[in-house]
Amino acid sequence: MRKLQFACLASALSLAATSAYAQDASEAPTDGDIVVTANRTSSLLSKTPIAMTAVGGDDLIASGITNPTQLEESVPNLSIVRGNGLQITIRGVTSTDGTEKGDPSAAFMINGVYLARPQAQEVSFFDIERVEVLRGPQGTLYGRNSTAGVVNILTVQPKFEFGARADVSYGNFNALNGTAVINVPAGETIAFRVAANIDQRDSYLIDGAPNDGVTLNKFKDNKSVRLSALFKPTPDLSLLLVGDYSKVKGNPTNGVPTTQFYSNITSGGRQNFSAPTYLGADPDVARTLSRTQAQQAFRNNEEKGVMGELNYTLGNVTLTYLGSYRESERKEFSNAANGAFSADFAGKYWQTSQEVRLAYGGDGPLQAQIGGYYFKEKSGIAFFLNNLLGANTRFGFPQDPTIAENKSVFGQATYEIVPDLKITGGVRYSHDLKSRVGNTVVDLYDPGLVKFALNGSFC
Repeated sequence: MRKLQFACLASALSLAATSAYAQDASEAPTDGDIVVTANRTSSLLSKTPIAMTAVGGDDLIASGITNPTQLEESVPNLSIVRGNGLQITIRGVTSTDGTEKGDPSAAFMINGVYLARPQAQEVSFFDIERVEVLRGPQGTLYGRNSTAGVVNILTVQPKFEFGARADVSYGNFNALNGTAVINVPAGETIAFRVAANIDQRDSYLIDGAPNDGVTLNKFKDNKSVRLSALFKPTPDLSLLLVGDYSKVKGNPTNGVPTTQFYSNITSGGRQNFSAPTYLGADPDVARTLSRTQAQQAFRNNEEKGVMGELNYTLGNVTLTYLGSYRESERKEFSNAANGAFSADFAGKYWQTSQEVRLAYGGDGPLQAQIGGYYFKEKSGIAFFLNNLLGANTRFGFPQDPTIAENKSVFGQATYEIVPDLKITGGVRYSHDLKSRVGNTVVDLYDPGLVKFALNGSFC
């Protein structure tokens, strides 16, 4: 596959101030350094004792990184690929279970809020302050624990001065990514920020069966908007509210038969266990999808959510509350077995999370935090394979409801024994509950009338 061959970037009126996080840091960042909040307090990346990498928003734009799958170009020990949603691998640790019963090995977060569905994580990067990638198990600093690490997307907070910005890039395969941002203060204590994004690209594949009534484009056609409000009546009290909405559309068809690249790979065709033969076909020939597709494939998903973060500081103690509620709706139709039969997936999800933390800091030798976390997700889904068992049959797996619930408490403390020598310890307790109700069913349907009749079920 070919990557973008060129990109043009345009930026208009940019009056944004420095990050609110940077204003709270005890030291100003130098060239090449960045202020991070990986340890739940503001600190310089160079002086944060955590295995992590942080990439600033401007660096994302300059590098042409517009979605999570491109992060591995700037972050070591990280791989993010598309499968059933995003599959995140950190230091070789990963999870291939993207279903409702599975938990990813790496937690994906936006502004510290955990996104449970890998399908909901495929968001476009727009108006981003920075991306923090933590390597290794996390459980004593974050409400949601993980075994491989954390990918945390931090969006830009509202500023207390007017500003506007626009960024546009265009590349081959009609790849278009555009972002528009406007920041408006409403007095000395309240500010608002609105950011909108469009992210489109044609398919890498060539349609080799143009008369089958099935098209391949566009592979991606996403539109998103985010509204943020910051209320800061005093330096010690702040409330951040963020609401977002995304329409994720496109055609998920993105593969061709392996036989277009290799011969001698079929069953019984390698009597002496010889290696497959690479055909070395012309790239345009190799990426041509010539087989007739069973149906028009498309993705039509909707993501929306709200979150709020309250911070109150009294002396050396800071109280933080982080709450969120999200809904997702998935409607996806695809072709399986290189177009031999079709599959469809429909699902509705909601999730809520509540997190409370109490942090103790200051200039003394002790730094500590304790917290509690609650998470619940509920979904109803249905996945069907059409015509797999014969004409006009639907073989599927309806499941409703699927429930996941997590309750946990955690804490961590760091004590400076002597200058430049510190010891850190943490503890966590988690209780998880998962349940799923569903069947394996065979349906018969009349494709002309688009009506379905239950034929039987098997548990």
